[in-house]
Amino acid sequence: MLARRKAGLTQTHLADKSGLTQVSVSQIENGRAEAGICTLHKIAAALDLKLSELLAGVD
Repeated sequence: MLARRKAGLTQTHLADKSGLTQVSVSQIENGRAEAGICTLHKIAAALDLKLSELLAGVD
């Protein structure tokens, strides 16, 4: 996840900040799991981004 890397966070740090597991973060980043809207909101908040900013780079 480019936004995570730009924020200087590891998957573990993002997981801690968002209340997710590191495994979940990894699976979402690698396309092995889809994130629901609630999960995306948690990730955006952990990265201090608006949801629209988080999704801006997604195809």
